[in-house]
Amino acid sequence: SYPTLEKGISLAAKAGYGSEILTSGIWFPANRGYLRNLKKAGLFSVRISLDAEHNERVPVEIIIELINEGLKSGIEINFTLREIPGRENVLEQIMAKIKAELPDFYNQNQSRSRWVHKIPHMPVTRENETIPRSNKKKSNNRKWQQACKIGFFDLTIGEDGRVYPCCG
Repeated sequence: SYPTLEKGISLAAKAGYGSEILTSGIWFPANRGYLRNLKKAGLFSVRISLDAEHNERVPVEIIIELINEGLKSGIEINFTLREIPGRENVLEQIMAKIKAELPDFYNQNQSRSRWVHKIPHMPVTRENETIPRSNKKKSNNRKWQQACKIGFFDLTIGEDGRVYPCCG
């Protein structure tokens, strides 16, 4: 059985640990109460992923609702854009929608540092495949050539509100 976000928040708060929850928002329609629990825990903010992949699964209307609920709960809301080669960059169209529907929120935050954090594409290769090196400087350390086993590793919150391991 996978733990729920509520359980994770509770354990983290008891230990005095705070963090930023990175999410696509897919869990939000069925689990709106999680934002109130984040606020009670006091040490959390929310970072919403705005990329083509997530935008296909989570309509911008859900993102607007998530932002509104977060603001009502007094939670800091930030964004991340993971650039995906060959996929549409949806950041501008989503931010235009946020600006139109939540102008005060947009205007208060648009110049804040790291409000929108851009993550570069992180290629993951097949095992034993090498990644070309752009720097021509020679190195005896061949670690840079090894295929990445896990591009990035986080936890993700499923539609059911449970927490699952997520490998990008």
